[in-house]
Amino acid sequence: MTRWPLHPAPQDDETLSSWLTRLAVAYEMEPIAFCHDALALPNQSLQELDDSPPARLITTLVDHTGWSLSRVEAMTLRHYEGIVFETLDLAAPQAMAVLILRFHPDRRHSDDRAHERRQWRQLTPWLLPREATAAMPFCPLCIAEGPVVYPRTAWSLAFTTVCRRHEVVLRDSCPACAEPVLRFWVRLAPQGWAHCWCGATLALVPTVRAPAPVLWLANRAHEALTTGEVVLDASVPMPGRTYFAILRAFVESVRLRWAHQPWAESCWRGLGVDPVVMRSQLAVPFEVQPLSWRLRILELGVRGTGSPHGRAFADQDGHPGPGSVGRAQYLGSRLHERLSPCGHVHRGDPVTVALISPVLVCCP
Repeated sequence: MTRWPLHPAPQDDETLSSWLTRLAVAYEMEPIAFCHDALALPNQSLQELDDSPPARLITTLVDHTGWSLSRVEAMTLRHYEGIVFETLDLAAPQAMAVLILRFHPDRRHSDDRAHERRQWRQLTPWLLPREATAAMPFCPLCIAEGPVVYPRTAWSLAFTTVCRRHEVVLRDSCPACAEPVLRFWVRLAPQGWAHCWCGATLALVPTVRAPAPVLWLANRAHEALTTGEVVLDASVPMPGRTYFAILRAFVESVRLRWAHQPWAESCWRGLGVDPVVMRSQLAVPFEVQPLSWRLRILELGVRGTGSPHGRAFADQDGHPGPGSVGRAQYLGSRLHERLSPCGHVHRGDPVTVALISPVLVCCP
């Protein structure tokens, strides 16, 4: 197959739709027209190509540009399958049932999602809503670096609330007009979305330093995504899929979906949030929470993922509280039985205990 003379290099963590847009610009074509004429794709949203591009599109791009198959696939959300979520082809509740166990610290509750609101049932765990009217997080300092302005694949993940590179909290709105930066605007102005539609320069949006616990979590998540495992201490590395499943179990456990959840309520009070006043907000799935609330949930959740910052649920020496180790061993064993390739783990595994114990200290 003929190699295209112009094929700009993919940027680090660039989305497929962004790269296709830059390819189209190189040939002075509109992105949709380029996809139709050069790639024989029907008129469809570029956003959809980030999620599940046709297999023939990937192979065509590999042949025409010379970039490797793995490099092109890395620009799609499918390369997160098997680590962050089981598959893009399963929406909730099936995907969540595969991802985590039917476990909840408030024992009478399970992870049954049969009564979930209809608009929430199609969410993919950890993925932000893909609608055109959904807000898109961004890092002002990443945009300022240039010269190529492009959205990152990681910005589509709900747990990405801070920028690891610049150690600042992401933004998803323009301070000049107080309007969110919509995915629709990014698609409408693929080369000009560095400016809000009010004209404000997004690179100049003020930034706030990322909380240390959430930054720690972002670094562990990046480690899991790039290497497939997480090293929490001197023990054997934990599979990335297991790590995200444990974090997910915590995120679901502090979601206030029922009238009486003493464990979750105590967690929120520890963070200075009144669970009675904020119950309706805290009942919303993590993926559709505003960025500011996702940040707070992760700041709470990171205390249970082995972070050196997570001492709130431990004793004064930083050790798990009374009775927590046994519960940690039990939950750790159940998680590994479900998630590890061999289906077996030693009940006293020190990494599992260290990872789970801080979460369970305040269980009744």
